[in-house]
Amino acid sequence: MAKPEPRLPKPDRQRLGRAFAWIIGLTASGVGIVGIFTIWHLSRRARLIRDRLPPPKPLTPLEIFESPEN
Repeated sequence: MAKPEPRLPKPDRQRLGRAFAWIIGLTASGVGIVGIFTIWHLSRRARLIRDRLPPPKPLTPLEIFESPEN
């Protein structure tokens, strides 16, 4: 008769919970850092684009509604 294979010991629940919490924390902090850098990049890019634009032309209220054909 063949011997049954020995079973692996059960992992310690407390250690497993700490490892899982650590992985969740790393993932959450990574997502937060990427979010912060995304906001920084978009605001910087908007500022650089805004700096290259010419200043706005002053308009009178009639110029807004006049058609270019008149």
